[in-house]
Amino acid sequence: MKRRFLSGLLLLSLFAALLPCPVRAADSANAMNISEDGISLIKGFEGYSQYPFADVSQWSIGYGVACNPDDYPDGVTLEEADALLREKLTDYEGGLNGFLSKNSIAFSQNEYDALVSLTYNVGVGWLNKSYRFWTMARAGLGNYTDNQIASAIGVWSHIGSTISTGLLQRRISEVRLFLYNDYSGENSTNFHYIIFNGNGGTIDTDVMLYRENEKYGTLTNAQREGYSFAGWYTAPTGGTRVTAGDTASANLVLYAHWSDQSASSDAQNSGFSDVSASDWYFSYVKELAEAKIIDGYTDGTFRPRTTVTAGQALKLILLAANCGEQAPTASHWASGYLSYAVDKGFIGASELSNLNSGISREKIAKLAARALGLSYSGTATPFSDTSDENVLALYQAGIIEGSIDSTTGKRMFHPEAVITRAEISKIIWKIRQQ
Repeated sequence: MKRRFLSGLLLLSLFAALLPCPVRAADSANAMNISEDGISLIKGFEGYSQYPFADVSQWSIGYGVACNPDDYPDGVTLEEADALLREKLTDYEGGLNGFLSKNSIAFSQNEYDALVSLTYNVGVGWLNKSYRFWTMARAGLGNYTDNQIASAIGVWSHIGSTISTGLLQRRISEVRLFLYNDYSGENSTNFHYIIFNGNGGTIDTDVMLYRENEKYGTLTNAQREGYSFAGWYTAPTGGTRVTAGDTASANLVLYAHWSDQSASSDAQNSGFSDVSASDWYFSYVKELAEAKIIDGYTDGTFRPRTTVTAGQALKLILLAANCGEQAPTASHWASGYLSYAVDKGFIGASELSNLNSGISREKIAKLAARALGLSYSGTATPFSDTSDENVLALYQAGIIEGSIDSTTGKRMFHPEAVITRAEISKIIWKIRQQ
């Protein structure tokens, strides 16, 4: 598909701003060039036009090379179009090589070819630290999942503010080349896209890509002032709800559904004096309390910022995993839950010797993953501070996300840190979506 988003003048200005001294392919012994297979891929995407035609934002000829409408009155041959394409590609190679050199990043040939194709199609805009793929590449792509990398590339699928499904298909082909060295786009795991519509609210991103036949794991976040987010559905009203635990089997458009917080006093009431509708954890706490999964204290508070104890975590996780109520087996009210977890092999008795003390995030992950029977099918960890298989299993299932360090851009789990009652409410809510 022929798409150009930057005029020649804007392209040059962006190069000047982003890369003061661009490294052209011929200027450095370490610079890379697009391969013949990569050039063939771009030709397939762009198609050949003998005469100038009006593209999205410019006139183009040959394999999508910018021109003036009166240029080439006799058209160009296939050979001339090939030469024009190769000449233009040196600009994009130069910009990409400059970025790689400046940030000491090394890409394989297939990764490089995929990014040249992307840059030729959308311009050098992604070579900017305000965009995800730039940040991820600098932090090290080994810290991210295939879905995260694919989505960071897939966002470059807009014509203006509108998502183009044609461009999404091109992005998916480039992703399969980048991740799996698949120039054909037919010999590797496919991806499906979800286009998100905030339906009156704001969203973090309007498109994400997911590996076929795997659980989504993560859906984008949505917010709307005065409303509670009620989930993602296949229609603006009604439709089928789609959760992070569902499997990617088709391309979808999903719409946020909302509950009006002012519609009734019940919508505003969590049942706890210290949990209000404006709190990020409100809907999790309210729904879990109504389901009698969680409760508060005798004074009517929930104490969302209080550290979760080992006993509380045991009860919450086992109930959410449908293990049932457990009567005490010793003096502590949660002793029955510990006995059950130990008997089932979810955790060792010595790991939770004090049910009144805090519990680490890693032990919570172990309890939850084993209670749910989850295992990790991937090979690389998206986290910079853990490769624990239980943590990764929960991440793959969309139950935990970790956090992105604002300085390094790396995803962190903080395995030894304790967790608050508000934080575990979100985890328990997600477990119940499985």
